[in-house]
Amino acid sequence: RILAELEKCLSGQGTEPFEPTPQGLWEWMAGEIPLLAGVKPFNSPEGFRLLGERKGGDFSPFRVGAPASSFAEDGLNLFCVEWTFGTEELSSYSTFTQQAEKSPCLFLHAGDAARLGLGDKDRIRIELERGYLEVEVSTAENMAPGVMILPRHRALSWQVMPELPARVTADKIKKI
Repeated sequence: RILAELEKCLSGQGTEPFEPTPQGLWEWMAGEIPLLAGVKPFNSPEGFRLLGERKGGDFSPFRVGAPASSFAEDGLNLFCVEWTFGTEELSSYSTFTQQAEKSPCLFLHAGDAARLGLGDKDRIRIELERGYLEVEVSTAENMAPGVMILPRHRALSWQVMPELPARVTADKIKKI
């Protein structure tokens, strides 16, 4: 509903329930969803999170949470995703697919990488419960801080992977 109202406002159709600025939109949303009243997301460079929560058996769709925590506090979330070429078992046997696939890498927000003392193309070792993974780092500005994205790759030892997503503390990520 909020996005539909925003689209109407920006296209000049219908009534304008809010001023077409980020602050105006936020004030209108706070009026529609009382839980958002008093939250000032524009004061924080990291923003905030809206999280689902269970209270007494009822599901509350929103809980205003703290910004994504930094790795120094309690770690980074590790997520695995599918790679375009080579993740599916049969395609990994294809000579043509092997030529198109990239080397295994771990994507990190540039700020998280800098706080870890890592740069683009650095090799790291991630210590996990059942062993470790060694992979190259690829930094990106256009991803969420506080997460590590690891595309599945046939060259990685998946036997050591914990149940995902997993929390990995900074002391378990070492440059090699």
